Amino acid sequence: MTLRPNSNNKGFLNLSFLNMLFVTIMLGTYLLAYKMILVGTYTLSAGILIFPLNYAITDITTEVYGYEQTKKLIKNAFICCFLFATVVPFIAILPAPEGWPHQAGYQYVLGNVFRFFVANSLGIIIGITLNSYLIAKWKRMMNGKHFWLRSIASTAIGELITSIIADIIAFYGTTSSWGIINLMIGIYAVKLFYSVILSLPNSLIVTHLKLKEGINLEEDRFKINPFINKKMQRENHAYSP
Repeated sequence: MTLRPNSNNKGFLNLSFLNMLFVTIMLGTYLLAYKMILVGTYTLSAGILIFPLNYAITDITTEVYGYEQTKKLIKNAFICCFLFATVVPFIAILPAPEGWPHQAGYQYVLGNVFRFFVANSLGIIIGITLNSYLIAKWKRMMNGKHFWLRSIASTAIGELITSIIADIIAFYGTTSSWGIINLMIGIYAVKLFYSVILSLPNSLIVTHLKLKEGINLEEDRFKINPFINKKMQRENHAYSP
């Protein structure tokens, strides 16, 4: 899709804010991943309270700015999170002054950040990319209508994949097999709840951004495919009849 912001470039400013918000939520999820909370009978990772917001952000980005912009968002966020996940845990485990009482806490909170980065990155690369692909694909099939329905359905599929991949890698060895399954069920249920609750606000935000920014998204004549890179797509477009 072709991004054409209005003359005052507000479109790029809002897109930048969505990118920063995505990275902020991701880093917050890393820090809260191994903080457990009790919701009813389910033990959940506290990161689940903010992580589903990133699915909402990618839905909005794909719908308003296009699928290519969402792929850039994911790539840039991956680079930022990689730097965070490699530098911060290393600093956290450096020797502390004798008698300083908080070293164990820092190591507990930050010591597994890189592990969660690996788990979450695999889940996001597959889950959120698929989610964004479905949003864009179904947008064409439905002539741009029913964003709320497309958002819920694509998020349900993408979040399921993310949960299976990320939760198994992130929590393997920290609890029993049944504990991981119980954790996955609870986390996925919360994610589905978020997708339904956020569907209306997401639709309002999408409408607001389209009206405010005056973005024109031209329909490509070639098929969107998440496994074909941008260069190949342009070549296909150039030679299409």
